[in-house]
Amino acid sequence: MGGSSFDSSATYISTVALADEGPFTSFKEALKNFIGRMKDDQNVRSLQIIETACWITRIGENTSIALSFYDCRDFGYRVGLLRGEDASFNEEGSEPEASLVYELYIACAIGKGDAEDFIESLPKVKTA
Repeated sequence: MGGSSFDSSATYISTVALADEGPFTSFKEALKNFIGRMKDDQNVRSLQIIETACWITRIGENTSIALSFYDCRDFGYRVGLLRGEDASFNEEGSEPEASLVYELYIACAIGKGDAEDFIESLPKVKTA
C-alpha cells in the first residue's frame, strides 16, 4: 500500500449512534469528538450500537470510507492519541501522517482483517 496517491485535504465525520458531527479537518479532531461522544452518549451502552452505529468516515475527493469503532480505538492507541484503560484522549498526541491514515482506511475498505493487521504492524507510540 505504500506510495499510494491520496487526497491530503480529506475531511472526517464522527458518527455516534447514527448522529453525525463534523466535518473535521484532521483525524485527531474527529477522534477527540468521537471518543468524547462515545463516553457521554447514553445510547451507546450496547455492543449492537457500538458495532453498527459508531464510526469515523474519511471523505476524500473520490472516496468515502468508514472506520469502525474498534479500528478507530485501536489505531488511536497505536498512534498515541488514546491512553489508559478508559481510552482517555491524549491532547499532546500528534496528528498521524495523512498518508498513514489513508492507508488505514484503504486497509479497512479491503476487509476487517486487513485493517487489524495494518494497525498491528505499526510501531506503538509511547504515552505518559
